[in-house]
Amino acid sequence: MKNKNDWKLDLLSKIDDEIIERNTQKRCLRLKKLALRRRVQRITGVSAAAGLLLVCGVIFVLFSLFSKQVPVYLGMTISSAESQVGMSTEHTVTPLSAPISYAVQTFAHGEEHQPKPPHGDVAGVPAHKNENLDDAGKNAEDAAGNTLQVSGSGADIYYAKPNEDIYITIHIDNPDSFEILSFTLNGKKYSSYMFEEGSDMENLILKVNVGDAEGVVEYTIDAIKYVDGTAIKDVRMEGDKTVRAGVATDRQPAAVLFGERVDFFNVSFNVSITDSLDLIAKSQGKLYAMIYDGENVLAINEISPSEISNVSFDGLMPNTTYQYAVGAYYDKLDGTGMGLYVLNVKTFTTKAPVLFENLQISTTQVNFEFLWDQAFANKQISALTLYRGEEKVADVDPDATSLTDLLSNTAYTLVAEYRDGNNTSRLISMEFATAAKAIPSLVLTSKDVTQTSFGFDAKVLDVDAVGSITAIELLHGNDAPVPAASLDVRSFDGLLSNNDYTVRVTYTYDLNDGTGAHTIVKDLTVKTLAKATPSL
Repeated sequence: MKNKNDWKLDLLSKIDDEIIERNTQKRCLRLKKLALRRRVQRITGVSAAAGLLLVCGVIFVLFSLFSKQVPVYLGMTISSAESQVGMSTEHTVTPLSAPISYAVQTFAHGEEHQPKPPHGDVAGVPAHKNENLDDAGKNAEDAAGNTLQVSGSGADIYYAKPNEDIYITIHIDNPDSFEILSFTLNGKKYSSYMFEEGSDMENLILKVNVGDAEGVVEYTIDAIKYVDGTAIKDVRMEGDKTVRAGVATDRQPAAVLFGERVDFFNVSFNVSITDSLDLIAKSQGKLYAMIYDGENVLAINEISPSEISNVSFDGLMPNTTYQYAVGAYYDKLDGTGMGLYVLNVKTFTTKAPVLFENLQISTTQVNFEFLWDQAFANKQISALTLYRGEEKVADVDPDATSLTDLLSNTAYTLVAEYRDGNNTSRLISMEFATAAKAIPSLVLTSKDVTQTSFGFDAKVLDVDAVGSITAIELLHGNDAPVPAASLDVRSFDGLLSNNDYTVRVTYTYDLNDGTGAHTIVKDLTVKTLAKATPSL
C-alpha cells in the first residue's frame, strides 16, 4: 500500500514540463518586483531622514539667531586710581616668574681637585680663606644668582601700598547687554549701584581699599547675577575667579641654621624656615641651600620651606674655609619682582687631619712641628717641599722640623704631602716670612781740627753685622777725590789753613734678602783753622 510521499512522487511525474517552466518564470518575476519595491522604500526612507535633519538644522540656526546668549565671566584685573581715570578697562599688573629651572656648577671629588702648590686652594695654617667670604653672604647671593637661570612667566600680581585704593575690573562677555545685578567678592555682596563710574555691561569696576593687610591679598569673585526680563539668573563662570595684590611688608622669610657638623671633607646642618605670610609659596618660589668657596657656588640643593631640612655637602677640601647659605627665590612684594635673596649664611672651616704648629721664625731659619688629628689613622708625612713664590727652592727631608740658611725678609711656602684613609694624596701648606735684618746707619762727626789737620769719628749701627766701610775719600774744591791710605784712617793732615774739606765715607751692606748689596754714603765738611795775620 502506497504512503503519502509515494502518491506525491507519482503526481509530480505526470505534470507537463511546460507547465512547470511557466510557473517558474512567474515566480522569478514576482521576486524581482518585490526586491525593486523594497529598494525604493529604502531610498525613500533615507531621503526622508535627510530632509528631517535639514529641517531641524534650519530650525536650530533660526533659534540661535533669535535666542539670547547667557553672559560669561572672563576674569578680573587690578589697576591704580591713576590708570583708572577715563579708561574703564585699563589695568596694570606685574608678572611673577614661574618656578625656575637651574644649572648648577658641579665640583669633583678626588685627586683632580687637589691644589697646585704653592698658589692653589691649599689648606694650611692659617686655614685657606677667600677674601670674598663676608659674613653678610652678599657675594654668595650674587654668585648663586649667576648660577641659577630663570625662565618662564607665571601669575600676575598688582603691587599696592598699605591702605591704597585699588580698582578691580570684572570682565564679562555680554553681547546681549543683560543688566548685571550684583556679584559677591570675598564673601561680600556688591550691587550695581556700588559700581564705579565708567562701568558698563561688560566691565564692572569696583573700588576696594587694601587696608592694613600685608603680603599677598586675594580677591575671589562668585555668584554674578544678571536680569533676564523678570528673571534673575547666574552668569556662567569660565575665567579665573581669583586676582591678587601684593602689599609691601617687613615680615620677610627667615632661616634658622642649627645642628652643624663639620668633618674633614663634608659639612651637614639643619634648616628651619619661617614664612608667616607664605611669600615663597604664593609667589611660586623656591628655597635652596648652597655652598660657596668665595668665588663659585659649588653646589645647590633645593629644600622644602614647610619642614626642617637636613642638608649636607661632600667633597670639600680639609682645613679650608667655606660658607653655606640658605637662599629663597621669591617675590618680596617691593615692586622689583622675583629675586634670589640669602636668608642666612654661616662661615665654617673644615677639619684638618694634620697642621703645622709651634712656628719659630728668625731672619734665616724656621722651626716647626706637626699636629695630627687623633681621629686620623695614617699619621705620616710622605713629602716636604719648600717654595719661594712660584719657584721650587728644595725638597726637604719629610722628617725635618727645621729649615736653615733662608733669605731674610722673604716669603716662603712649605708644602707637606700626606695620604688620607683612601690613600689619596692630600696637601697642607704653611706660608711664612722670615724676619728682616736691620738696615745699618752711619754718623760722621769731626774732632781735633787745626790749621793743617782734622780728625773724624765714623759711628756705625749694624746690629745684624750685614756690612762694613768700603771707602774713605777726602774732597777739596774741584780737586779729584783722594782715597785714604786705608779704611782705618780717621784723620787727615798737611792741609791748607782756613779751607773747606769734605770727608766722604761709603758703607756697603747686604741684608741677605735677595736684593743684593746696598750702600750708605755720608759726607762731613770741615773747615781748617785760619792762621793769624802778622802785624808790623
